Parts: sequence; C-alpha cells; structure tokens
Amino acid sequence: MSPPGISPDDPALRAVVIGLVSVERVKSVVAVVRGVDEDAAERVLTDVAREAGVPLWAASDQVLANLQTQVGIAGLTPDTLDRALDAVCPAASSG
Repeated sequence: MSPPGISPDDPALRAVVIGLVSVERVKSVVAVVRGVDEDAAERVLTDVAREAGVPLWAASDQVLANLQTQVGIAGLTPDTLDRALDAVCPAASSG
C-alpha cells in the first residue's frame, strides 16, 4: 500500500525509483570492479557527481550509458569503469 497521496503510477515517483536503482547499480559495479565496500563505492560516485555538478542519479545514468558502450567494445575492466566515471559531465543547459 502506498502512503496517502502517493500513487505508484505517479511519473515523479517512478523517476525517483529509477534514479535510485541507477545509483545502486553503479555503486555495485564500482564495488565489484575496484574491490571496495559499498561506502567507498558511494564516495567514488558522489565525488564524480560533485565534480561534474550534477545530481547523483544523473551521474549514475551517464556512467551506465557510457559503460554500455565501453563494455561492448572492451569488456568490464577497471579501465572501462574509469573512462565511464571520467566521462560524467554537467548537463547541457536547455535555456
């Protein structure tokens, strides 16, 4: 049962959940590839997001998109992860 006033069909709620899933996926990849714990993996992702000036979910989305391309070419390696993390950039301004 959803909390009062929150519909599971709400697009905003779905966006939040998808963003959280994206963050967790990237943290898992960082933890596995770098052999670190969850806290260290979260620090890596948080640092990348802060340096790019984007929300954590946006950095995660960029890393996942870049990894999809990189992994298809070179496999999932520390280098492909580093390239995906390094590629996080500020979102383009729409105005």
